[in-house]
Amino acid sequence: ALYIVIIFIMVILIIIVILVIIIIIVIKTSY
Repeated sequence: ALYIVIIFIMVILIIIVILVIIIIIVIKTSY
């Protein structure tokens, strides 16, 4: 069960990083 929680947290962190990168790209391209 512990491994499932770790994988779940890692997936969430990866999604957050991807969203941040997309937001940065959008901000840079909009100006």
